[in-house]
Amino acid sequence: MNWGDWKALRGLQHVLANGQKRYLNSVWVSAHSRMIFLVLLILFFGGRCAFQVWSIYDSIPDLPKGTLQMVGLSNDGARFVVLNDDHDYAKGVNRISVLVVFDEPKHVEQGTFRFEAKRELVDCSKRQIAFLGAGFYDDQGHQTISRVSDDISDPKTHPFEAIETETTLVCDHEDFTQSRVVGYLAALAQTQAMVSAARSNLLR
Repeated sequence: MNWGDWKALRGLQHVLANGQKRYLNSVWVSAHSRMIFLVLLILFFGGRCAFQVWSIYDSIPDLPKGTLQMVGLSNDGARFVVLNDDHDYAKGVNRISVLVVFDEPKHVEQGTFRFEAKRELVDCSKRQIAFLGAGFYDDQGHQTISRVSDDISDPKTHPFEAIETETTLVCDHEDFTQSRVVGYLAALAQTQAMVSAARSNLLR
């Protein structure tokens, strides 16, 4: 590195450390402007890219190992809310994780899955919900498919729908008769038992 490059980098350090515009017009920065702008662009877009990558990664939850509450049952599976540490939720926006468990593996073009773990934003005050991302996992707990919102930074919201029974727990604080379980495998066992019992009742 020559003396001019060193001076330019020193100027960039002043800009980043002090955040003062006066350095932008100084000889320290303007000595090699193209190199400085390149570094600034790398820092700016690199930071934005890293944030986007992290947002996508964070929007796809792992299979839960904590406490789960069943909030809905269908003819082929069940829906659970991953409870937070204090089992309490705000009157405004809540960022929650939902686990959908199927009694039999599902086969689609993209892969096979038994579990869907997804992240949502639930706005209790506006009665709206937004999807952030989801991971689909097989019986061995391997992620086979994933999907994310079109815009992680500003996800689209929609009014609560009947199938989104997690909202009755988060916003309405409804009490459910089903016992809480710990971990996704326990949720699978509970789902299979309840789906089997429901089918038996239909056959009577």
